[in-house]
Amino acid sequence: MTSEAVFIQVGALADGFAPHGNLLATASLPAGENFTFYVAGSEPQQLVIEDEQTLSWNGKRAPWRATALRPDILFIDFLDPERDNASISAVCNLTQRNATLVYGQLPDEAAARLDAFSRVEQGLPLTAVDARFVFARLDAQPGPLPGFTDALIGMRNQYTYSPTERYEHIYLNDNFYAWQCLDGVEKGWRMSIAAITCRWLRISICSSGGRKSSPRWG
Repeated sequence: MTSEAVFIQVGALADGFAPHGNLLATASLPAGENFTFYVAGSEPQQLVIEDEQTLSWNGKRAPWRATALRPDILFIDFLDPERDNASISAVCNLTQRNATLVYGQLPDEAAARLDAFSRVEQGLPLTAVDARFVFARLDAQPGPLPGFTDALIGMRNQYTYSPTERYEHIYLNDNFYAWQCLDGVEKGWRMSIAAITCRWLRISICSSGGRKSSPRWG
């Protein structure tokens, strides 16, 4: 008798990753630290650190967490205070003075209940979760911007999220990758390319020119 496969809910997956997870250490930012994101064709966006738990985004407060991907690459993640069920992730390159803003939006109940097959039939994206990428400068002067990349296509990478959770990703093209769980709560699961949509971004970790700044956080 064959048992029916059951997908693990995202919450259970997060619980599996959590114990002794390979998380980057939190980067502390001093109160008053601020970043202005200049985006072509729109008003500048302002982020101000109020304290170790709260920041201000365009004058509205939100909880936040920051990590340093490299000495001059800062990742700031926070709930969007201007939208429900939404988040913003800011990846700031302090050497090149640019940033990538990722606006994430969870679907409403009606969209979440629409299954993948129905979405395909209706010509909708495979996921109801929306992500929007915006490239910005950290000062008003013109300069290089981040961008999308195809450097991962064709690669097979293994990721160890914790002592018990290990996955393999296979990057297929600009929009899809496949994965399998090698160890952990989803061991044995393999996800076809139709289920995972994605975009690849290149984050420079060195600079061939321009002003080099010393981070004021640790």
